[in-house]
Amino acid sequence: MKHSSARWLAGSAFGLMGLLGALPAAAQLGGRAVMPFLDLPPSAQLAAWGGMSPSARSSDPTMLFGNPALLNADMDHRLALSYVGYVADIKQSTAAYVFNTAKAGRFGLALTYVNYGQFESYDAAGNSLGTFGVSEYTAGVSDSYTKGTFTFGLTAKLAVSGIAGNRSLAGVA
Repeated sequence: MKHSSARWLAGSAFGLMGLLGALPAAAQLGGRAVMPFLDLPPSAQLAAWGGMSPSARSSDPTMLFGNPALLNADMDHRLALSYVGYVADIKQSTAAYVFNTAKAGRFGLALTYVNYGQFESYDAAGNSLGTFGVSEYTAGVSDSYTKGTFTFGLTAKLAVSGIAGNRSLAGVA
């Protein structure tokens, strides 16, 4: 009896280690995050805060990217446009607009587009296959609701990443 339970315990431990050991082997190689462009600060004010959003309200509509609960009356009917030229051909464009409705509350609409430029494509033998483009974008809607001294915010986004005609889609909340 002791011998079979020890065998069962050893077999179970070995099986569990095999399952846990197989998990990292199935992971994606080369990166640590999916769609890392979502971490880029979309405006000068958020970049100045280190990409993190404080709880300080301002009239800048792009603050909704950092914290949708920061939507406020000072942002109503304001449009913010931002353009950043990074190294090489990498460019980021951002637009944010905030408006208030009588029945549904205050909303923010946001778009971010990142273009990495054109790249040369080659086959295994070194023959040129032409060029391909790489770009990513998000489109999102934010809402905020104030109850007493607390303000709650929610953002829903569609994120798209494209390379050489292949697309990856993600829903972000």
